Amino acid sequence: MFASLTQSKTRTIGVDIGRRAVRLVQHDGSASTAAAQAPIRGEHRCRDEAFVEAAVDAVKRALDAGTFIGRAAAVALPTSVLKFTSVRMPEMPAAEMAEAIKWESDGSTEPGVETIRQYVKLGQVRQGEEARQEVLMMTADRRWIESFVDGLDGLGLDLDRLDFSGNGLLNVVPVGDEPRLVIDFGADSTRAMIVERGVLRFYKVIGAGQNDFDRLVAERLRVPLGDAAEARRQADRDAASSRGVQEAIRTPTEELARELSLCIRYFGVSFRGARPEQGLAVGGGAAFPQLLDELGRASGVTLEALDPFDTVGLDAVSVEQPWAWSTAVGLAHHGPARHAKPDAQREAA
Repeated sequence: MFASLTQSKTRTIGVDIGRRAVRLVQHDGSASTAAAQAPIRGEHRCRDEAFVEAAVDAVKRALDAGTFIGRAAAVALPTSVLKFTSVRMPEMPAAEMAEAIKWESDGSTEPGVETIRQYVKLGQVRQGEEARQEVLMMTADRRWIESFVDGLDGLGLDLDRLDFSGNGLLNVVPVGDEPRLVIDFGADSTRAMIVERGVLRFYKVIGAGQNDFDRLVAERLRVPLGDAAEARRQADRDAASSRGVQEAIRTPTEELARELSLCIRYFGVSFRGARPEQGLAVGGGAAFPQLLDELGRASGVTLEALDPFDTVGLDAVSVEQPWAWSTAVGLAHHGPARHAKPDAQREAA
């Protein structure tokens, strides 16, 4: 997306740069899979130079810990360093589209900041009597990108491409005839995607991330921030201890539910297709069944945590919370995701 720097390699290391940790995965569809992660040291905003240094250091530690072959890599940038805007544009040739995207994004970028721009066509929509193209625009600070790439080059990584997490996730969403909702629970934000027949149709940052949820729980229960996630997991296991946790996160949960309902409604009206009935949860928030249940009830979509290793048919990999590895697995995967099972098969499996 933001850079295509070399020819695609057979054994690509998928590198997911998160707010709290980096995750690396490599496979070729038949051999054993390599996976390693490393926490990002310190508390830095992703846009800060200190975060670049900490993230590159985490990638180095994960590379040293894993059994990776070669250094070809596809890297997903942190979502918070990207700005997303959806616009509707007339149908036009690719060269004209690039110029139109530059013109559209000029008014939304910071003065004096040199910006890198990319876009994804989401599909044709009707606007009155006119057919238009729904386009997802992405912009990033060129200086940040160049500093980050320089750091990765210093590790000897042979960059295939820089990407955003949504493209990685596309490769692990089971392909089916019906649209499917994907909720990506990141540390800094939560994102909603709708995928139809393997194609991205909708993408939006919809609300608070897991850092915000943990902070609210820590304040409500008066526990250290580092203990908040465990308190949430305990609340999922023990209904008696869940009241304080659920009260703490009620407002952001309701806001996410409201945004999800609006996203699904917008998708149905704009693309005039079937609404998603099934959904997948990825990222750290997929670890909390009560959160998935509440969002599922509010949006009318059945949500389940995704195991990306199983989806792309990889050998079993011993990692905790496999759904948190979805972006890295997708970036490393070169083949199509498996076809989704019909409901009857899913229930019997």
